[in-house]
Amino acid sequence: MFLNPQGNIFGMQVNGIPSDFEIVGNSIEFHTNSNSYFNSDVLISNSHVLSLLNNNGSLHASTYVDSASNQWLFNLHANWVFKINSTNGNVGVGDVNDASARLEVQSSDGTAGTAPIKLRTGTLLTTTEDGAVEYDGANYYVTSGNTRYILTRTLTGTTPPSATPQAVGIQFIDTTSKKIYISTGTSSSSDWTILN
Repeated sequence: MFLNPQGNIFGMQVNGIPSDFEIVGNSIEFHTNSNSYFNSDVLISNSHVLSLLNNNGSLHASTYVDSASNQWLFNLHANWVFKINSTNGNVGVGDVNDASARLEVQSSDGTAGTAPIKLRTGTLLTTTEDGAVEYDGANYYVTSGNTRYILTRTLTGTTPPSATPQAVGIQFIDTTSKKIYISTGTSSSSDWTILN
């Protein structure tokens, strides 16, 4: 055990390994190895509660309470993971302050990999579940009242559709003629049928 009054540090060493456990000022630190350590601050208001740092002290991950905004915040590699509003329990995913819904997701910045929500291709449920949203790689589905519905896919253009439909049931709106087409097949452009 050791005490450093100048550095305001109290600590313990195991088998000669320095700083396995330290109380430094207002924080408690648990050094796991030479590359990283846990840091837990005693002060909660507007400060880190629990942090994971590397050996030069730079931040890897942290969680802390911001008393000014009443939020519990989680940070990973200098990026916000999510924030919980301690007043109403609303959760913001990403850099979302004061989420205005039970779950609010950060918007895309326009680059690949930043979509707010993305469903992976999967197998449809063998038994429908009310409120479920699914994607099988071809269609999106929403179940209401235990009935599974395919979400309508709509294209627009200033001329009639000339490309071969990619799937059956796609709608196409010609904004010039105000005509609506629906795809009845996937063989050629002749599979577009005017509805109105």
